[in-house]
Amino acid sequence: MNGKVEAMKFSVWGFIGIWAFVNLLQAAFLPLDPDEAYYWEYARTLDWGYFDHPPAIALLVAMGSWLTEGPLGVRLGVVLLHVGTLWLFWKWVSENLPSASSSSWMAVAAGLPFLHVYGVAATPDSPLLFFSIAYLYLFGRFQKSPGMGIALLWGAVMAALLYSKYHGILVIGFTVLANLRLFRNPYFWVAGIFGAVLFFTSSILAIHP
Repeated sequence: MNGKVEAMKFSVWGFIGIWAFVNLLQAAFLPLDPDEAYYWEYARTLDWGYFDHPPAIALLVAMGSWLTEGPLGVRLGVVLLHVGTLWLFWKWVSENLPSASSSSWMAVAAGLPFLHVYGVAATPDSPLLFFSIAYLYLFGRFQKSPGMGIALLWGAVMAALLYSKYHGILVIGFTVLANLRLFRNPYFWVAGIFGAVLFFTSSILAIHP
């Protein structure tokens, strides 16, 4: 059994590695989209928030641009973050659908257009995708074993969702509406309050730097 599990992990990481390599090639050689150039302008003056989007994409672009120049620099943070997106997607599937094989997961992942687009494009949807999957993964872990540690981590991801794109509130809101029993769990309140404190602290800093 351990050998089979290790083989699955190897095949998954091999798939993710090939995917990341292809994304790096696209990131380096495809010209910037006008939206990407717009967010590159954000990255040149980092701040806690901007008029129409929160700061996660600006930070990703800035980190990549510190390491290298050109289109690859603009997109490098997104490509690296997408490795985590794919791994968390696999973890979420494998833990919630134990019968799922690595080959079936790879087929599904390869057939989802948004995974291809947001693995390269330097737009707010890329961190939103990562933190949405991280949120759902931690939500599943929280449901199985609520506690202080998982609550604080889940709350931090809630804040990161909102740092990525304001649409993240829909992921949080619909999850809660579909699971109203969460309100009876004190650790849910810990997660929610901690996430709100993280998010609104940044909002205060944006107004009063």
